[in-house]
Amino acid sequence: MTNRPPQSPMDPMLALTVIARETERIGLVATLSTTFNDPYNVARQFKALDVISHGRAGWNAVTTSNQAAAANFGSHVASQTERYERAHEFIQLVQSLWGSWEEGAMKLDVESGIYADMDKIKPINLGGKYLSSHGPLRIPPSEQGQPVIFQAGGGNEGLELAGLYASGVYASPYDIPSAKAYREMVRQSAINFVGLLIITQSLPELLSR
Repeated sequence: MTNRPPQSPMDPMLALTVIARETERIGLVATLSTTFNDPYNVARQFKALDVISHGRAGWNAVTTSNQAAAANFGSHVASQTERYERAHEFIQLVQSLWGSWEEGAMKLDVESGIYADMDKIKPINLGGKYLSSHGPLRIPPSEQGQPVIFQAGGGNEGLELAGLYASGVYASPYDIPSAKAYREMVRQSAINFVGLLIITQSLPELLSR
């Protein structure tokens, strides 16, 4: 026990919702773990914040390796491989749920009484080894479309997550050379991901020859 106040005593989503009402220009980024949450709930929370804040929300997607945190959920810390495999599925499901609404789905036609074109709001019906979701997410896009994804994990697995999904990366280097080195590793991870996409998309054409 300690006589100091806890660092994070309040739910970050509730705190950021309050901040969103009193601000106009700052981004609102919260950390929620892919280890002890569900994709649908996380997608709904951040999409709601994004709409409320008029497109200023971001999600720092991390895995959890702290056994004390796991105990709060009556669980245990899985292996690093399992945690990151789950994280990949988790982020993909969240992004797919955010994309449930196709472009032009929102109508807001008062005269005809049409809120949205339901043919453009579709279930995702995706699942993997650890997670699945039917969807759709019944929250319309914000001004920015989808919340921005951030990533703060280190190591090869964290760099892979950053290269695949993140638009922003947290880092804590101790000097400029190490900061530059980390930046290059993140960039290379993103380049590797683009190369993987090109190869994957080219396979059907190559196999048909």
